[in-house]
Amino acid sequence: PAGGVYSGDGVTEVAGEYFFNPSLFGVNSTHEISYTVTGDNGCVDTKTSNITVTGLPVVTFTVSDNVFCINEGHKVLSGGSPPGGYYSGPGVISGGTMFDPNSPETGPGTYTLEYHYTDGAGCENSSTEEFIVAAIPNVTFSDIPTVCAGLGTVTLTQGLPAGGTYSGPGLSSSGVFDPVAAGGDGTYDLQYFFTSPEGCFGFADQQISVQTTPNSPTSISSDYLAFCTADVPAQITLSCEGSDASYTWYANDLDGTSFALGKTILIDPPSVTTEYFARSESPGCGESDAL
Repeated sequence: PAGGVYSGDGVTEVAGEYFFNPSLFGVNSTHEISYTVTGDNGCVDTKTSNITVTGLPVVTFTVSDNVFCINEGHKVLSGGSPPGGYYSGPGVISGGTMFDPNSPETGPGTYTLEYHYTDGAGCENSSTEEFIVAAIPNVTFSDIPTVCAGLGTVTLTQGLPAGGTYSGPGLSSSGVFDPVAAGGDGTYDLQYFFTSPEGCFGFADQQISVQTTPNSPTSISSDYLAFCTADVPAQITLSCEGSDASYTWYANDLDGTSFALGKTILIDPPSVTTEYFARSESPGCGESDAL
């Protein structure tokens, strides 16, 4: 019954409670503990039992890769030995089997996780390992100036941080863009990819505009080269030929303001002798020679 007294090597009493201190003895040692009860009639009875002191289990926690990217999702924890234990620490979920690098407790930084194991004797030990949660790299891909199709390749440097790879039509992984290989005139979607030293991946998108280098018209003509003031035509047709889709027209001075756009245009007859010019123009690639 309760109310008795424990005694034996390593037994101490504190405020009516009895404790056995196994740290006083060697591993695999056995010790006899007595329990004595005195009855109301003064009779005394004693029982004995043996306690064996066993060593703590040897527990290790070792991983070959302790870096997680914050966007990797839940990771299965491993590396704890002997098998059959559980893990604890910031970000540990699913009953101590998985780690969430982007939990409310975690994020970019270093965290200590612990592996716990209890052997058949009920003795528990643990081991710790540090884990690093790395941020997604901040990848940017800034604006690219218009590329002229007839001026050869260009090397892109707009992707940052430096050291990543490029992808897209006409674009090599090192960033050399060939506007002809991309398809000529048009707008193309490009990507820049970067992997951080921790192995975390990020990317950015950008567009590139390709314009044809302006080509000079091959000929220019008018259905009236001259007329008399007594016989003024209602309108005059100006035409030019060339490989470009359209041409810009000027009167007398190429440094002045253009007045029309097209391969064939109609104009009102000038009141004085006037010289007309046509050339091809591109906002990003300049202009051709004029006729």
